[in-house]
Amino acid sequence: MKLYVYELSCKASAKELSLIGQKLLRFSLCQDFGILEYEICLSGFGKPYIKGNPINFNISHCEKSVCLLIGEDECGVDIEYYGRYKEKIAAKICCENELVMLAGCVTASDKDRLFTQIWTKKEACSKLDGRGFAIGFKNINTLEIQNIKTFDRDRYCVSSASKILPEKMTVLTRLS
Repeated sequence: MKLYVYELSCKASAKELSLIGQKLLRFSLCQDFGILEYEICLSGFGKPYIKGNPINFNISHCEKSVCLLIGEDECGVDIEYYGRYKEKIAAKICCENELVMLAGCVTASDKDRLFTQIWTKKEACSKLDGRGFAIGFKNINTLEIQNIKTFDRDRYCVSSASKILPEKMTVLTRLS
């Protein structure tokens, strides 16, 4: 599995981020797998896949970053900037032991960081499953999941879910 993050210098619209995600996918398919032509299709739940090819991928974006997880296994990925913690949202999406962990955080910054990590793990798992939000975030216990890895950066974190996890996260600021 390969994990790429493309960092922009300023915020972009969702449409611009989506286009960058497509470029990042094209870059990886060409560079890592030698695939120049491909067709993207959607599963019944809307998860994209490459028609007639065993390569799996998942893309996520937020504010100024786009990430791609790609390889031969089913996968899910999520990227979020820190600053997401809201007690009402945590109560709706976190299971009991996650709420206990959040309550144990000493500082607001620690609580925010942990909540963002929990959120990205839940979203990566829901995208791996292919059902997205339909799976119900409260049903995903991030403390019991084994095939998930989170990478932290100064301003954001990325969580990837797959049978085979990426060893590293490659950060790009240009695509050639």
